[in-house]
Parts: sequence; structure tokens; C-alpha cells
Amino acid sequence: MPYQVVMPQLGMTMTEGSVVRWLKQPGERIEKGEPLFEVETDKVTMEVESPAAGLVSEILLEPGKTVPVGTVIAAIGGTLTASVAPSLPATSQAVPAIPAIAPSQSTRAVSAPVSRLASPRAKRLAAQMGVDLAAVESDGERITEADVVRYLEARGLTSP
Repeated sequence: MPYQVVMPQLGMTMTEGSVVRWLKQPGERIEKGEPLFEVETDKVTMEVESPAAGLVSEILLEPGKTVPVGTVIAAIGGTLTASVAPSLPATSQAVPAIPAIAPSQSTRAVSAPVSRLASPRAKRLAAQMGVDLAAVESDGERITEADVVRYLEARGLTSP
């Protein structure tokens, strides 16, 4: 039975978060307490430790997607969407599965810098107001809600 990794609630007011990047990929061994992924909230980006030890068997959430707290985002020790028990013991069958997953994730990682990092609140406000985040300037590494508000005010628009 796989261990379900869920989007953690990192603060009392946190209702959603997004994975910035996975630090372990499917097929890699992880120990309890070892960093598994980086999560971004409206206030902070931080590493999240693995709640269990075993093989990372499935990643259900692409980096950059925002989900509610408590959403299952990965599995350790088995898959949640399909049974792979017959293929796990055979090393010759498990090894080809890893390269098939890795290229799509490396492709996402290469294309990620094109769209700049933005907080979930900034993404939500930009979507509501029809703002392309690529046009928003930021002093930091990622675009914040305040950056989007400044962009809107500079163009004579008001946020909701």
C-alpha cells in the first residue's frame, strides 16, 4: 500500500500551495525526513521533508500547479493510479521506466524559466485581471501580488 504524500498546511492561513520543484524523482530512494520537494505559498517558498521512507513511485503534481492543502501530490512505496507491483521487483523492467519519465520532467525544467516564478496570489490576481505575468516587473526572484498591483496602478487599472 503506497504512502500518500499530500500538500501540507505550512501555516494557519495556508489554503493552497504549489510545488516549485521536486528534489526526488520516481524510482529514487528517499528516507523519512529527507527533503522531497519545494513548495511555494503566498508568503514563502520552502523545502518539505518526506513523511515516509521508500521509493518515490509516483508524482501526481507538475511543478507550478497550485492545489488545495490536503491534495494527494505523490506516492512513496507504490502507485496510486495503477498497480505496478509486477514491474517493481524486476530490475530490468524498472530501469527503462525511469528514463521514460525523466525527459518530460527535464523538458518542463528547461521551459520553466521562460515563465517567471510568481506567488499563487500574484498568479490569481493576474488571471482575474488578464495580465501577462511576463510583463510585470519585480525586484525579487518572483513576482508578488504587490508587483501585479503596481503594474495595474501604473496603467490606471484597479484590482478587485
